[in-house]
Amino acid sequence: MLEDAVKVKNQPIEADCVQLLSVLYKHIGDYKYAQQMLERYNGLKANEREAMRRSQILALGAHYRYTELEREKLSLKLQVQRSQFMIVAMGLIFAIAFLIAWTLLRESRHKQKLLKLKNIEVEEQINNLLQSLKAEQDQKTDLIRQVQDLQVQYQNASASSELLKAIDQKQITTWVEYEAVFQRICPGWIEHLKQQVPELSPTDLKYCMCLYFNLNNYAIANLCGVGADGIKSAKKRIRDKLSLDDATEIYLHLRKFG
Repeated sequence: MLEDAVKVKNQPIEADCVQLLSVLYKHIGDYKYAQQMLERYNGLKANEREAMRRSQILALGAHYRYTELEREKLSLKLQVQRSQFMIVAMGLIFAIAFLIAWTLLRESRHKQKLLKLKNIEVEEQINNLLQSLKAEQDQKTDLIRQVQDLQVQYQNASASSELLKAIDQKQITTWVEYEAVFQRICPGWIEHLKQQVPELSPTDLKYCMCLYFNLNNYAIANLCGVGADGIKSAKKRIRDKLSLDDATEIYLHLRKFG
C-alpha cells in the first residue's frame, strides 16, 4: 500500500513533465516525439487513474477496516465494562448476602442465648414449683399422718378407757375375755410384735398385751393368774428384750408396733 501511494504521488509530476515535453516537441516541429510524449502522457494519466482507483479502494478498505476495528474496540470496551459491572455487582451481592447472613446468624445466636436463659429460668421456676409442691405434699402427708395418729390415739384412749372400765366393773375377769377384746380393738398388733421382736416368749406377749393399755400390776396379775411380784420381774425381762432404758415407758414403746 505504501509503494502504491508513493507511485500515485509521483505520477502527477511525471505526467506534467511529459505533457510539457510533448508541447515543446510540437513547437519545435518534432511531431514524432511530440506524439510519443502525448501517448506516454495518456499512459501516465491512465496509470494515474488506475493508481487513484486503487488508492481509493485501499482507502475505502482501510476505512472499512478502521471502522471494523473501532466497532470491535467499542464492543470489547463494552464487554469489559459489562464484565466490570458484573464483577462489581456480584461483589456487592456477595457483600450484601454476607452481611444479611452475618446479621441473621448474630440474631439467631442472640435468640438462642435468650432462649437458653429463658429455659434455665423456666426450669428453675419448675424446680421451685416442684419443690414447693413436694413440700406442700409432705406437709399434707404429715398432717394426714398426725390426724391418723390422733385418731388412733383417740380410738386407743377410748378403747383403753372402756377396757379399764370393764375390768374395774368385773365385766372382764379372765384372760380369754381380755384377749378377745384386745384382738377386736388391735387386730394384727400381736403378729407384728412377734415379727419385730421374735425374742419375746408367749408369756411375754400376754404381758405385752396387758401393758399396751398400761394396766397396773394388780390387774395384770388377776387376768394372768399370777402374783404381783412375778409381774415386776416380767416387766424387767420384757424391758431388756425391747432394749429400753428406765426413762422410757413400756406401753408407749409397745404402741409403736400398732
